[in-house]
Amino acid sequence: MASVVGVTPDQLREAGRPGAAEELEQITPPAAPRQTGQYAPPVDAVTAIMAALSVEEQAEVIRRLGLDVKHPQEGGSEHQRRRAG
Repeated sequence: MASVVGVTPDQLREAGRPGAAEELEQITPPAAPRQTGQYAPPVDAVTAIMAALSVEEQAEVIRRLGLDVKHPQEGGSEHQRRRAG
């Protein structure tokens, strides 16, 4: 239950539940080390989905997210164009 609600083993220990903390550590897989420049799997998944969309669909996603990114044909900085897709 602790892993479902996002409680960490350290938080369980602080709450006086060392046994539960040990159990949680045993069932929690160790975090894979990240290399510099890598993103989490959700970011990679979103990037793949965005790449499959047309420019107009990408713009709609960005609009719905409330990001201030200009369409490449509308101008904007190179950084903004790269972020848009």
